[in-house]
Amino acid sequence: MLFQTVLFCIAAAFAAIISIRFIFPRGLEATSVDRLSIFIIAGAPIAVLAVLSALHARGSLELAWLFSTEETDAGPIEYGTVLFFLMACGLSFLIARADQTMMRFAYIGLGAACFLIAGEELSWGQWIFHWETPEALAEVNLQQETNIHNLVNPRLYDPIYAVAGFALIAMCAASVLGGARRWLSARADMPVIGEIAAFTDWLGVARFGMVLTLSTAVLLQHESFEEYSEVMLSLTLALFLMHRLRMVSAPAGQFAPAE
Repeated sequence: MLFQTVLFCIAAAFAAIISIRFIFPRGLEATSVDRLSIFIIAGAPIAVLAVLSALHARGSLELAWLFSTEETDAGPIEYGTVLFFLMACGLSFLIARADQTMMRFAYIGLGAACFLIAGEELSWGQWIFHWETPEALAEVNLQQETNIHNLVNPRLYDPIYAVAGFALIAMCAASVLGGARRWLSARADMPVIGEIAAFTDWLGVARFGMVLTLSTAVLLQHESFEEYSEVMLSLTLALFLMHRLRMVSAPAGQFAPAE
C-alpha cells in the first residue's frame, strides 16, 4: 500500500507538470482559457468520484452499489467498463477492416482482447442471466462467478496497472514536448510508433483527451481506485479508437498532426 501511494504521488506530480504545459502552451496562449475550462469542467467530477472511490475502498463510506467490491461486481461503474470495452472491441475491428497496413492484425488482436476483458467483467453474461456458477469454479473463484480473472488475488494485477499508467504519462509528455511530438510525427508511417503518434495527436486535438488520460494514469497507480480506473481506462481507449477510425477511414491528407 505504501509503495502504491508513492507511485500515486509520483504519477500525480508528473500529471500536474504535463497539465500545466498543456494548458499554457508556448505560442498558443489564446487556447489557455479554453483548455483550463475543460480541465475544470471534466476534472471536478473525476476528482469527486476518485475521493468517493478511495473512501469506499477504505471502508469509510459504503458505495458498493456504485464501485462494487472485490467480492461482488455490480453497479454503473462496472457496467460502464463492460460497455466501453465492447465499444473498443467493435471500433478495433472496424479499424482493422479499414486499415491497409500490417497494423490491422494488431487491431484484430486488440479487439479480441477487449471482447475477452468485457466478457470477463460481465462474467460472460452471468450478471444478466443469473446462472449458477459450477461448483468446482465457485470454490476457487474469489467472487464465485463464471470468470477466470478472479481465480487469483487481484493485487497480482497491480504491477500491470502501474506500468500502464506510466506508459500513458509518457505519451502525454510526448504530446506536450515539441521535439518528441515531431519525432513521432516523422515516423508516423512506422508500425507501433505510428499508433503512438496517433495517440499523442489525439491528446492534442480531443477536448477531454488529455484530462481523461492523465487522470486514468494516476488512478491506475493505487488499488483504492481499481474499479474506477478501469472504467476510465476503457472510456479513454474507446474515445481514442473513435478518433483513430476517423483517421484511417478519411481520405489521405485530411488529418494533419496536432501542432
